[in-house]
Amino acid sequence: MLKLFLLVLAPVFCYTQNLKLDASKGYNIFKFGSSPKEFKDLSLEIDEGNTKLYSLDKPSIIIEGIDYDFVRLTFLNNKLATISLQTKNLSAHKLLQVLKEEYGSPKINPKTKACEWKGNLVEVIFTSSKNIAVVDFYGKKVK
Repeated sequence: MLKLFLLVLAPVFCYTQNLKLDASKGYNIFKFGSSPKEFKDLSLEIDEGNTKLYSLDKPSIIIEGIDYDFVRLTFLNNKLATISLQTKNLSAHKLLQVLKEEYGSPKINPKTKACEWKGNLVEVIFTSSKNIAVVDFYGKKVK
């Protein structure tokens, strides 16, 4: 009976988690589909035609109480498609807790040991080493 209950409940939990992840539409003020003109303090790092990589040009980046070494934004056809963040000052654990509180328990990739959250519109991949984390948010439907 317990197995039957879990088989019914697991898909409902995953569906609810995906809805919350997809509803986020990005991270903090960075929303998928936005134009680079909507953000201040961006420095162009790579320009490959329709693909442009910008970094946030601030000496100190703090979002939700977490210190970041860098924030990089990739735009495809002038629409935000990828958000990449790297923590500093031993903030990896705090960022992982924020992501778990927001999106639920992640799936652990057995090959890379990365924490992954996958929705229909958004995918998040978290990796860490020595208390420094890199997290990438991907907008799956940005074209």
